[in-house]
Amino acid sequence: MRFVLLALFLGLSACEKVLDIDLKDAEPRIIIEANLSDQPGPHSVIISRSVGFNDLNDFPMVRGAKVTLTDNAGNSEDLLETKPGIYQTSNFMGVPGRTYVLNVLIDGVTYSAISVMPQPVPILKISTEPFQFEPSRTAVKFEFQEPGGIKNYYRAMYRVNDTLSTQINVFSDEFNDGKYVDEILIDMDLELDPGDSVNVKLQAIDEYVFRFHREQSRLDNSQSSSPANPKSTFTNGALGYFSAHAETSAGIVVP
Repeated sequence: MRFVLLALFLGLSACEKVLDIDLKDAEPRIIIEANLSDQPGPHSVIISRSVGFNDLNDFPMVRGAKVTLTDNAGNSEDLLETKPGIYQTSNFMGVPGRTYVLNVLIDGVTYSAISVMPQPVPILKISTEPFQFEPSRTAVKFEFQEPGGIKNYYRAMYRVNDTLSTQINVFSDEFNDGKYVDEILIDMDLELDPGDSVNVKLQAIDEYVFRFHREQSRLDNSQSSSPANPKSTFTNGALGYFSAHAETSAGIVVP
């Protein structure tokens, strides 16, 4: 059993939250947070602009961008700006196995990212149990059958009632390829009480998105005064990521 204790920096793909990167660059940069799943949309692309290192950490939203999403099956859609800096799909839904390209045009510069949507992996069981290292706290356990023979990467997210956990939970099948897997989720800032409703989402993500989240979680826990930014999945110097992921979910009421 591997305990997943990583720091979450964003909400669910439908949440409208600006990606908070601890920028160490002097010059402002474009920051893009883009999510596409195999679930009904709308799906969002959130675009902001960083500020100087010595300025307040209040990233302005980028308005008026042209955001286009395409796949290798010939589908394409221009996203609508529904709020300042927030662009959403109208009829676009991801299909596992397809390759997706996101192009963002801002002030004559195009920032592009590619993501391949993996196949979904069902959650077979969800339960709660005392946390091994602090039995007075309740942890969430979910179980699934890991597909064998291919490299898989995952991100788990969970919500307690109306509160999203503030942890990043990413892992791969490096040590459990083809095995029956159970994972523990614990957030020391989110207490579980009897009667609470818990929902877990398991996202099958590609390798580049996995690396981005893993680097971000390490930076969040770094003691360095000037850590580097996580490696972006976008071209032309934009920070952030584009994740085309398949997801499954399961829920439980805490006994």
